[in-house]
Amino acid sequence: MDQWSRSTGLDRFLRRGQAPPMSEKERTKLQGRMEEAIGADLETWVREELRLDPAQSVDISEQPGTDPRCSPVVTQVAVGPTPESPAYAFHIERPLDELVRMDLVAALAFGGGH
Repeated sequence: MDQWSRSTGLDRFLRRGQAPPMSEKERTKLQGRMEEAIGADLETWVREELRLDPAQSVDISEQPGTDPRCSPVVTQVAVGPTPESPAYAFHIERPLDELVRMDLVAALAFGGGH
């Protein structure tokens, strides 16, 4: 994985001093671009792992965790319906910027985070 990979996260990357100093506006813009890219990767992984129909929608969002024993931020994934199957959703016990593909595999294998 390169230095911009989702497993490092922007904050950890910047704390290590590997990026030039930037304004809060530049940092916010970069964070948004990274989250868009990571969200696109996650959508691709969801489609591949679940072998989804190309017409099915996949919506991804971060939500506050509701269980105090779990992650304070979870990534919610909603998959749209097809004529043969209803819509469904699951969550992954990590913030979007920390996700790796194995987190998705584990969430699917163990029932969506719980």
